[in-house]
Amino acid sequence: MSRDPELDRSLSAAWQSLEQKAAQEGHRPRIAQRVAALLPPDLAPAVLERERLGVLKYGQYLDDNHQPQRARAVHLVQELLDGANYALWLASPIRSRLLAVLLAFLVKWLCRRYHLTAQDIIDGGKR
Repeated sequence: MSRDPELDRSLSAAWQSLEQKAAQEGHRPRIAQRVAALLPPDLAPAVLERERLGVLKYGQYLDDNHQPQRARAVHLVQELLDGANYALWLASPIRSRLLAVLLAFLVKWLCRRYHLTAQDIIDGGKR
């Protein structure tokens, strides 16, 4: 997201237009576009910028990474654990603790659902 609200609105409108065009042509919007659509329009550019940086780093869209479900779950758990750490790092102890507890709940649920161990998470799903 830029510091220019007008630019952010323009980018968000442009992405919404691209999503509509893709849908009309029978294409499914990319994962990041679908996530952006769940957020307020002023936050959508942040998701799309994160996607752009991911493509630069990994050389592909997340949509084009066809790992098995279990490996995908490991990646998500790793990110949620990072999020829990950041949540507790926030200044407000009560709110940050609540956020960390919610993220920990998601981690526990995913680990049960996909039978993940601590070693699976450490190894990055390569076991």
